[in-house]
Amino acid sequence: MVSLNDFSFYKPLPGCGPGISSCCIVISVWGILMLAVLGLLFRQNSVALREDTDDHMATAKSCFICAGIYVFTLFFSIYQKKLNDKNKSSPYTTYDPDEL
Repeated sequence: MVSLNDFSFYKPLPGCGPGISSCCIVISVWGILMLAVLGLLFRQNSVALREDTDDHMATAKSCFICAGIYVFTLFFSIYQKKLNDKNKSSPYTTYDPDEL
């Protein structure tokens, strides 16, 4: 009889390596901070940004939406980093054919 433990070889594999996931974490944090500050400045109708666009509220909303997308990217990158750290003992996932 086959049990669920026989299918323990189905483990989540990382979609990107540890270097790329670390880089994406840094870029995501920077993007969140930059776009949130830019959105706040557009919402407050900053003097430095008055000539850039006519509709400041729509531009601020776009900046906040993009910052939200970067939040999703940050969580995905952290998840990938944790998967890479968990699989750090072996760079390649190998399975014993006798266990299958």
